[in-house]
Amino acid sequence: MNMKKKHCSICAKPMRRHGSTHKGTQRWRCVRCHHTAVRIRSDTYVRHLYTQFVRWITGTLSQTEIARKVNISRKQLSARFKICWNITPPDLPIYTTPDSVLIVDGVYLSGRTNSVLIARTPKNVRSWYFAKRECFTAWNTFFFHLPTPNVIVMDGQKGLHQAVLQQFPHVSIQRCLVHVERFIRMCVSTRPKTEAGQVLWRLTRSLWDVNTQQDAEYWIACFRIWEQIYDAFLKERSYSPTTHKRWWYTHRKLRAARSHLHNALPYLFTFLDIPNTPRTTNFVEGGINSRLKELIHRHRGLSDERKRILAAHFLHTKTHKKATQKVT
Repeated sequence: MNMKKKHCSICAKPMRRHGSTHKGTQRWRCVRCHHTAVRIRSDTYVRHLYTQFVRWITGTLSQTEIARKVNISRKQLSARFKICWNITPPDLPIYTTPDSVLIVDGVYLSGRTNSVLIARTPKNVRSWYFAKRECFTAWNTFFFHLPTPNVIVMDGQKGLHQAVLQQFPHVSIQRCLVHVERFIRMCVSTRPKTEAGQVLWRLTRSLWDVNTQQDAEYWIACFRIWEQIYDAFLKERSYSPTTHKRWWYTHRKLRAARSHLHNALPYLFTFLDIPNTPRTTNFVEGGINSRLKELIHRHRGLSDERKRILAAHFLHTKTHKKATQKVT
């Protein structure tokens, strides 16, 4: 194949073919100063460098391991990667076809700020949105550009729930049972001291045994009976020893657990009515959030902006991933 003559970068004289490198690349040699070089296409160089950069920030290999593979020093590779941080991350995927099931959740990249809101199906990531924190305004902005799904699986975050009701008023909601159980455990612990707490914890654990409509009706009936039996117990008050006018409910955490279950009750068993609806947000929690937090820890020391770049690249790699097996 005919190739244009390469000119020396030192003396600008024409160069002649001079064998090849150990990788098979054509080597050129200057006829005057005998400087040797290879022809480098800038577009190919940047593309390959960017591919290595994405593999580094979204994978498990260190810069030292990658540098060893490409036969350069780690310091050289680190200097080259600085260019890649300025390249705009891939655009958000645009889709207009409504999904049957949409699983939504958020994760913080830096403490309680710099969050990313994620929406995915059981098969792949659909979209994401970067916000300062996870709140109603952020979720409402995120949902504004998404087509209405049939079912939304989510946790009990207040701003998220309000945004779903506002943007998708007729959508079915499935509350994540893992988050429900976690909140009840935080309120009553795994070894409650009161009889009401012990019964409520056993009832909460039995949520995972609900597999039919009859099971769901029986569980709801048991919860209603629990509310009636321990209603007077939950109304007990404690008074201040200094002033008898000041009082508070004695079993405040147990009351919080009751309120949480009471509010979540209409959305606990949607998965029984609509087939193929997961009853947890594990597709996001385990498949996305845990891995993203691991990458943030692996590349600790990044600025907030670079953390968002890392998250964008990682989420883009998940837009065509297969579904995780055996997630309910």
